[in-house]
Amino acid sequence: MKRSKLFLALSTFPMALMSLCSCGSRLKGAYVFMHKQSGNAYGMSVYKGVGEYLDTVNIKYADKSPSEQAVSNQVQMIENAAMLGAKAVIVSSSGEVGYDNVLKRVTEKGMKIVSVDSPISPKYRTMHVDQCDPQAIGSFIARSSVCIAIAQRMKESGKYSEADYTKFAEYPKGATDDEYAERNLIDLTNEAIKIGQSLSLTDQNRIHIAIITSTAASPSQNDWIAAMKNEFIPTTGQGSLDGIDYKGIVDEDWMANHIPLGLDESVESTNKANALIEGSGNERCDVISNVTSVACAACGEALTVHYNTDEKYKHVKMTGTGMPSEMWTYMPNGDDAKKEDVHALDYPCPYAVLWKVPDMGYVAAQVAYKAVNDPSFDPTKPQEYELSGGGTTGVIEPVENDDGSLKLQPLDPLPFYRGNIDNWKTQF
Repeated sequence: MKRSKLFLALSTFPMALMSLCSCGSRLKGAYVFMHKQSGNAYGMSVYKGVGEYLDTVNIKYADKSPSEQAVSNQVQMIENAAMLGAKAVIVSSSGEVGYDNVLKRVTEKGMKIVSVDSPISPKYRTMHVDQCDPQAIGSFIARSSVCIAIAQRMKESGKYSEADYTKFAEYPKGATDDEYAERNLIDLTNEAIKIGQSLSLTDQNRIHIAIITSTAASPSQNDWIAAMKNEFIPTTGQGSLDGIDYKGIVDEDWMANHIPLGLDESVESTNKANALIEGSGNERCDVISNVTSVACAACGEALTVHYNTDEKYKHVKMTGTGMPSEMWTYMPNGDDAKKEDVHALDYPCPYAVLWKVPDMGYVAAQVAYKAVNDPSFDPTKPQEYELSGGGTTGVIEPVENDDGSLKLQPLDPLPFYRGNIDNWKTQF
């Protein structure tokens, strides 16, 4: 039987694209959200914020994240979304390159592209909406890792009281439960370093911090890792950041050689966490710092299993960028969080950091909506953006990237610890 040209064309589409075609009428005039991979809790939380804003302006929207993380999958789905009449795509990219050809085609036809969380080519995007200052996130993780590791080393030394060492495993909260108390964390880190020096954390005894990331091409995660390295070995030529001098406390070479890729997959991230927890020979990992929410959840579960199996693994702790809905079981929570005899150091994750993830999607959706509907909208100029629940960002001045392009950083770091995890675990 002779097949039509239409049949032959459709038969070459991957299944992911066929799913898009099946809802073509629903995509006409709609805004498409596209995370790196479908089913990712972090991506779904960004999408929640996107949808909350677009609901207020009566715009159709759809999540069209590919089932497998790959630049090529997103490229195909962006092109098909344009073919089906979508007005805008809000995308968290899977890599730094490989998008320009499709972006050129779709933007020439009028589609607006906004990247969120992980940037896409500045030549074709309307704007990139970042979380917050990458150095703030990297520094938070670095300082937390050092404080938590030194708390554990103090405990093992037998030279300090419980009150002395548990202090460094607790987040130094600010005036409110949710405040990013940067000054408090700086002071705590400096105090911990002084104790670390008295413990002779030098040469083979220095702190070992490992980092689980998703892929080597993840722009945002690479920025946070670079910020962590910059914390320990500043490249500014101005000495240590914020007056903190680690003085050889951290083994930077060991860290550089222990940055495994979890591929944003639970099984792969668990395997990488298990390898770090168990070590090889006499190798010791003090803290696993995860820069992906998938790795955070996988690492928390891996540590819990090891803790229940053998006491010898309880020296390994974790921190990083975790979703509160996934991390709460790995830190003090519920009634235990209120008990003085329950210590954060007894848990896999004393505390972690993120940002109000839905609000990042909320801001990105505003940028896309204004770009489509307001010819006078200029995202490169300072603007005030709405936040979910009726809040506002205040006036946001776009930040310049190294390549001269601009991005928005509308949010502040949000610490998660015993003081607020029960509130946030139900929100994202």
